[in-house]
Amino acid sequence: MVRTPKRELKDQLDAHFATLRSSSLGDALRRGMGNWPIYAAVTGSAMAMATNASADIIYSGFQYVTAGPIASVTANQPRTAAYNTIHLKNGTGAPVGSFGIGVGQFNFLSDPIGRAALGPKIGSTSNSNGFKVGFLVTSSNGLAKQLNRSATISSAAGNFLSGVHSIVRQFVSSSSHSSYGWTAGKAGFAGFAFTTTNGQKDYGWIQLVYGVGSNTLANQLTAIDWAYDASGNAISAGEGETPEPSTGALALLAAGAAGVAALRRRRKTSA
Repeated sequence: MVRTPKRELKDQLDAHFATLRSSSLGDALRRGMGNWPIYAAVTGSAMAMATNASADIIYSGFQYVTAGPIASVTANQPRTAAYNTIHLKNGTGAPVGSFGIGVGQFNFLSDPIGRAALGPKIGSTSNSNGFKVGFLVTSSNGLAKQLNRSATISSAAGNFLSGVHSIVRQFVSSSSHSSYGWTAGKAGFAGFAFTTTNGQKDYGWIQLVYGVGSNTLANQLTAIDWAYDASGNAISAGEGETPEPSTGALALLAAGAAGVAALRRRRKTSA
């Protein structure tokens, strides 16, 4: 099972608050009540920073859309697969296209050894203009490229091809994962492009991570988040992403909220 940043954050919070005695937690909150204007100012500043990103970049937020995991497979098992759909939307929330993520197993009946191919995949569907989303792939074997954060995604980046492309390929009879830079459990970026109704080509990224089962087979794929630039300009992998709050930031916001609530109670008592 893929361990996501959101899951890790929850575990950190649970562990943190489990170590606090009720009295020490109360002391912390009481101290926070006296400083609620500071917390409010920090919170407002953080929200302003989050909304000051380029208006042309349409960002999904953290979504964690997962396909799979599929059950353990064998070489003689019939074809099995798990898919999920990613919907691209514009600034008003209207759909502008979609594509799929999935994990598929295909039994090669003609293979005398009875092997089966397995692997996470990304695939395109047509948008409202009839054009399909194309993914940045290798020219040699058609695998989707794994891009590092800040890599430039534009017409100069390489070939954007529609269709279904593997993140990784693997035979059931082997623990070897064939990919173009992707590593199990490690998030990376794939680049994509699509044509809009006015003929403009927009470029985007999607952050993906694939998981491996106990039998070493690549058995699930998760889309963490994605974004595209609606201006038709190049976009960097990860550009427009709003980081998830850290444990400390969440504790700060919680203390600030408690301070605001306490101030309201005091005002009501005075009235």
